[in-house]
Amino acid sequence: LHRAIQQGLWSAISNKGASTDTYFRPNGTLGTAHFQFQVAHRLGGELCPVCGTPIERIVVRNRGTYFCPKCQPES
Repeated sequence: LHRAIQQGLWSAISNKGASTDTYFRPNGTLGTAHFQFQVAHRLGGELCPVCGTPIERIVVRNRGTYFCPKCQPES
């Protein structure tokens, strides 16, 4: 868990943000984190870019969440 958290933090730092929203740094340049998310903003029924399985939608705490059931199975 510790290693995974570190990797996530370093990824966010190197990508200048960790949000799917447009992020502006203090100097006015854009962050690039949103380019790292493979399924962000996809719609249910589209195909996973990794395995080709249809993306599914579930509701978690009243928010829609999209995921690939093959690449991201329940644990």
